[in-house]
Amino acid sequence: MKILIKREKFQILILLVILFIVLSLVYTFFVVENYSYMGFSSNFSFSRLLVSFSILSFTLFLISYVKINDFIYFIGIIYFVLAIIPSSITYANQLISVSILFSHYFIFYSIFLIGNYIHFPVKLFSIKENNKLILVVLFSFLMIIPFIIKFLPHINLKNLLLQDIYETRAIQRKISSPYYGYTYSILCKVLVPILIVYSIVYKNYKLLLFGFFLLIFLFLCGAHKSVLLGSILLVLFYFGNVINKLKMFLSLTIIIIVSFSVFYTIDNESLLPLSIVARRAFFVPSLLDSFYFDFFEQTPLYWSGSIGRNFIDYVYDKPVPYIIGEVYFNSTETAANNGIVSSGFSNAGFLGVIINGLFLGLYISVIKSSNISYKFYGLYFLLLISIISSSLPVVLLTHSGIALLISALIFQKNTTKFDSL
Repeated sequence: MKILIKREKFQILILLVILFIVLSLVYTFFVVENYSYMGFSSNFSFSRLLVSFSILSFTLFLISYVKINDFIYFIGIIYFVLAIIPSSITYANQLISVSILFSHYFIFYSIFLIGNYIHFPVKLFSIKENNKLILVVLFSFLMIIPFIIKFLPHINLKNLLLQDIYETRAIQRKISSPYYGYTYSILCKVLVPILIVYSIVYKNYKLLLFGFFLLIFLFLCGAHKSVLLGSILLVLFYFGNVINKLKMFLSLTIIIIVSFSVFYTIDNESLLPLSIVARRAFFVPSLLDSFYFDFFEQTPLYWSGSIGRNFIDYVYDKPVPYIIGEVYFNSTETAANNGIVSSGFSNAGFLGVIINGLFLGLYISVIKSSNISYKFYGLYFLLLISIISSSLPVVLLTHSGIALLISALIFQKNTTKFDSL
């Protein structure tokens, strides 16, 4: 187990506190001011702030001064940024209940305790190191052939300039099928990123260009901006050790939010950049948590809308995200997808949250036990974004969570030797 230096972890702690303060100001003076119609409110309570900041500080000092595996530390800090900090801020402003805040802490401590202290190795067949890259290239090529046949006639190069995005997505929905729905994410979030990492490690620049070409083509198939964002994050998280990755990520996040806040202050008609970065990425999931907890407090689904549909009748005429969109946003077209806490509570109350947290802890433990190189950590950043914004079954199946786990056991296993390259 690689132990991180306490002094360096203390620097991460300081950056997290700064981010907490910056996001608190943005929530009060930007999000509430401009998006109160969505349900955001500011009924600030000093006692709630004291409670939330005390728990937050205790947790930060705990993970800064105990021995912790570097992969678990990385996953924990990213979840802390994406879920714990926003939930703490919205709790202090009485937008969410303490039960939601504690639910996120349960998920966090499940990752921390199970992932760090339980070794859960799974042995699959082994592949020689020099054959891994060949297999990744082969699988990527074979899986993308149907995309070339189906989507090539509909490619719109204007999408590269972020134009005609929604037109392309409409075409994709019209001509897509289950094969494309499942393999698209596997290609974008697993196989091609692994191909790119291996190409950089082995300095195979022809394959590196091939990998980026595949990502660009896949972006043009569906015009999903997350594909482009994912490729950028993949490269950014390739370089540096765990501490440097996190310091870079936190510093860039703070700089971007502060810059967009200054831009908004100068020209308060320009809402979009700050709205996307601060409101959508950080606070909308907390808002949706409050809606899910309110709606399903008395009537949990018991997974009747997903894996339990063959055993329990689903009582609604549309998927849960559209129900939440219709009830709380007065829109029949809004799909209010949300993450691991909301989906757990909607299915079985707090028992569902506990089940999701324990499952995620075991999932992370298996990956940790595979001894993967930190050069692959960008893949797991994308996974956490999915976990924050989608239900766990959807993450595992549609957002390639299972495929990523399998790839960790086969293609990424025992790659820590890459760390020194």
